[in-house]
Amino acid sequence: MRYSFIIIVIYIFQFCGDKYIIQTNNTIPSNTSFETDINFLNEIIIQNNFSTINIENLGIQKWEDNRLVELEISNNADLYIIPNSINYLDKLNKLILRKNSIVHIPSSICQLNLNFSDITQFDISENYLCYSDIPFCLYDTIDPLTQSCDWDNSDLLILQDIININGLNISLNDFGGMQTWNLGQLTSLILSGNDGYGLIHTLPENIDQLSELKTIDLNNHLLTLLPDYFGYLQNLESINLSSNRIIELPESFGFLAGVMELNLFDNRLSYLPHYLTDLQSCYNLDLSFNEFINFPDEILELSNLEELNLSINYLTTIPSEISNLINLIWLDVHFNEIIYIPESISQLNYLEYLDLGYNSIINLPSNFGNLSNLNTLYLDNNELDLLTENFCELNIEFSNHYNFMINNNNLCSDNVPNCIDNEILGYQNCIGLIKKNHINH
Repeated sequence: MRYSFIIIVIYIFQFCGDKYIIQTNNTIPSNTSFETDINFLNEIIIQNNFSTINIENLGIQKWEDNRLVELEISNNADLYIIPNSINYLDKLNKLILRKNSIVHIPSSICQLNLNFSDITQFDISENYLCYSDIPFCLYDTIDPLTQSCDWDNSDLLILQDIININGLNISLNDFGGMQTWNLGQLTSLILSGNDGYGLIHTLPENIDQLSELKTIDLNNHLLTLLPDYFGYLQNLESINLSSNRIIELPESFGFLAGVMELNLFDNRLSYLPHYLTDLQSCYNLDLSFNEFINFPDEILELSNLEELNLSINYLTTIPSEISNLINLIWLDVHFNEIIYIPESISQLNYLEYLDLGYNSIINLPSNFGNLSNLNTLYLDNNELDLLTENFCELNIEFSNHYNFMINNNNLCSDNVPNCIDNEILGYQNCIGLIKKNHINH
């Protein structure tokens, strides 16, 4: 792996003139090397979404003995974030980042062997750095007058409240690497409980003041309730609150009319607020691994849904109104207690993926074969004892285990159509079914 990467890097830079000096006979240190320097430049491109910029034309670079020693990126309005891994540039002796849109400098920059007070070695003037987002080693070297700090102070205070209320092991400055800001207001907040900074159990009541927030991802925490005003975050488009302990959603949740993706996987929900019917922009809804006994009627009003996951709950039926979800492409209800499948499911003309596995389904509706776009179907681990010939009208590769599963039912070979061979049929409780029929007769 290491030597193949060397070849790739040499190929990338061989057309770049004397600006790059990559020597293949250099001994690579165990911790930092030209590989880590290249990785840092690549992180700049990825984190700032530089889709049209390659490593070789990212700013002005100078390399010596396989290591990056000088880097200048200036006059780039799309440069917002400096990656945390900047401390790996341990041979860097010049860093110029003037006239960009930088909103965050990681504290790891303090590990660099730079003379931060020498403007010829280090210059980060004319960006968007606020005092609260400046690492301690730069306090005396950055002139606030050279920065356009127009952050919404209330947004910063709310972030600090999240840290304080939950006792997180993170500073506001380090918190910045998980945020996206636009014109001084927070637009994206991502913090997983798996990141090692601590667990969030409470959100501040005034979280609605994050008025420009579009994305919030607080997965794997300890939230049980959301603030009453959570629904006033009316610019939200994507919500991920998976793997928390949420028992109910506030009524205001229905105000989130712009939400397109809602992930509430692995919580403790058993019902939804009525006003959830107003989430008409929502196309992806994950309510799997919760405690629903009844199919939530509110979902049936979300006609723009394309993906719905209600797996691993306690549902016993799918309502006939499922046909209201006319745009549904993907439906997963495996691991429930469903017995009945309505005939109206055949009206889901765009349905491509359907997982009904691990339920108690005895039979399928007679018009099930009308699902003409269905290409993936799981029926394993149910109580099916008969499949009619119209089942073969489905556009499914029945011999492919990835597209079709029907093992662990009560099917005998005489009770399945010719399109399903014995191999894909797998284990069936056919003997038990025959014994049962003998007793009944």
